[in-house]
Amino acid sequence: MSFQRFACLAFSLLTLAATFVASPRGVAQTQKKIDSTKPDLVISGEVTAGNSFVRDIGGGLVFRLVPTPEGFGHGWDIEIVPKENPGGGYAEYSSIVTPPYHFYNERYLNPSYGITAREAVGISPRVFQFVETPEDSQAAYEVVNSVIYATDLEQHRDSLAAAAKKISLGTGELNILESRITEGKNNEDLGSIDRVKFEVALRFHSGVTLDQILFPDYSPKK
Repeated sequence: MSFQRFACLAFSLLTLAATFVASPRGVAQTQKKIDSTKPDLVISGEVTAGNSFVRDIGGGLVFRLVPTPEGFGHGWDIEIVPKENPGGGYAEYSSIVTPPYHFYNERYLNPSYGITAREAVGISPRVFQFVETPEDSQAAYEVVNSVIYATDLEQHRDSLAAAAKKISLGTGELNILESRITEGKNNEDLGSIDRVKFEVALRFHSGVTLDQILFPDYSPKK
């Protein structure tokens, strides 16, 4: 399955979960906790239109900015991927644990969903989460899919939150230092991002768990 077709399928499925996960207030509280800890690794770089940025960040993981698939915006997507993927399939470790799962997401360093290129480069820092192992990646997909397909979410929320609490996350924060854009020609044209210079702060084993992301305002029943 191509990346673009996978992205479309994932978007369609995860949109169903958008109404009951990741309230803005709860995510903001989690981000405040992230900001208060010292990063384990800081990397910086520069990328121009059509090119990718790839950096080994240790632990068998790679940070990268990849050109956004055609039709989804003129810029880049933030990704954390395993250095080796023996299964040969698609593997990306941040999208499943970085809400919102509908419309614009801070992983999208591009003009899309009504966000212009100028507005997009003004969103900084950009905060994202990622799983750190294949096992946690699989577990995260199972939890999120269970949330999506639950016929009675309230009945299963305690068990899903408990499962999500076992999944530890790394966190990242991308700051845009410099940028160059092309303005859109009309209201339908959102423009393009042609160059960005950036810095990324990464925290491994950050203390953040998936339940804080999926159910930030939820308290288990006594």
